[in-house]
Amino acid sequence: MKKTSTLLKTALTALCSLIIIWFFVYFLWGENSAIYFKNREFASIFPHILVFSTAVSLYGLFILNIHSHQKKSKNILLFFLGLIFSTLPLLAFHGYLQYQNGFWNQNIENSKILFIQPRNSEKSVKEIHFKNKLNSEEQIDTVLSRSITAYFELNQNVSIKFEKGGKWKIKE
Repeated sequence: MKKTSTLLKTALTALCSLIIIWFFVYFLWGENSAIYFKNREFASIFPHILVFSTAVSLYGLFILNIHSHQKKSKNILLFFLGLIFSTLPLLAFHGYLQYQNGFWNQNIENSKILFIQPRNSEKSVKEIHFKNKLNSEEQIDTVLSRSITAYFELNQNVSIKFEKGGKWKIKE
């Protein structure tokens, strides 16, 4: 029984740590990533899900360090420190990051397929219209989109250059 609980505690600690690392990677280097969610509704709520799960993970790490053989005062201190530290991701996002001009504040208003590659229908050239939630500024990007899975796509900025006898066809 002790071996199972130790294994479970180690797995939960690893999971919580991965979620916390994902939070930092997403908000620090996420704009440089070319991977997008295909489902636009989920893409707009994903930052909120990630912030909440990071707060829960921070609290979980503190709770996993509470043991019955420790002093009661130390366990109470770990409990309340966990509550305080778990508010940090919520404060960081809702107090600071939400008011910055980051990619997480951009909604994809419209996506229009310009060209599709005939041999591989998973590759297309799209024109994407972004709208910033903060200042309602609109931006248009032309991207080469490749479907990775049913849920993700890889988008890379391109400039269209027309050539005679090209391998792309116009989507009608």
